[in-house]
Amino acid sequence: MEPPADVTPVEFREWREKRLRPTQKRVLTVLLMWLEGYRLLELEPHIAQRLTDFLVQIVEPDAQALTAKLILQSLERLVSFLLKDSPLNSLTLINC
Repeated sequence: MEPPADVTPVEFREWREKRLRPTQKRVLTVLLMWLEGYRLLELEPHIAQRLTDFLVQIVEPDAQALTAKLILQSLERLVSFLLKDSPLNSLTLINC
């Protein structure tokens, strides 16, 4: 998301805390729901590496970084399960 045009530094900080951060948190929540509730990796296994690349870039704020780390752990668990229990076991879907 891009901040509104012509904002002061104070307005930018407020926008970041009240608009950007909550939106980022919602996006991470949706990713987690897709992974765990809607079998994203079963339907789109190629997305594992791109999702991993995206999640490892999240380092701040701490709450989002922790959420990203938890999603990465879930992703790793799901990929391991898929590789063990499917014909995909010869593919490398993720390098965590």
